[in-house]
Amino acid sequence: MEILVQDLRYSMRSIARAPGFAVASILVIALGVGANAATFSVADFVLLRPLPYADSDSLIGLCEGPRNGKGWGCMNQLSPANYRDVAAMTTTLSTLGLFQRTELNLIGHGEPVRVPASCCAKPTFKGAVIAHSKASAGSGPA
Repeated sequence: MEILVQDLRYSMRSIARAPGFAVASILVIALGVGANAATFSVADFVLLRPLPYADSDSLIGLCEGPRNGKGWGCMNQLSPANYRDVAAMTTTLSTLGLFQRTELNLIGHGEPVRVPASCCAKPTFKGAVIAHSKASAGSGPA
């Protein structure tokens, strides 16, 4: 215990002799810990938590067109005719749903606001909440 007290006294004397270096060191450590915590919080939310759907590990996305290994997924959605063909001929998928991303104008109190939205066909994600978004336009109830 004496050695610990001796080390603490020495540390305090060193900090008193060079307070600028001590402050800089503490700030660098704090930034490193904060960045690390933020990175792992995002990784936990995006990569590790399961999706809020029943049996979410069996969800897949279908697209058409060549995949050349570039980018994050497919940019060519199924055409309506191909969707009908896949839905009619599939034997391995229990349910086939359809959605399209779009943007809508939210009007009400104040100026209109452009909000992202998704249009979903009836069987898509049966029993699940697709998305929850809060948007307010100007003053008034949100």
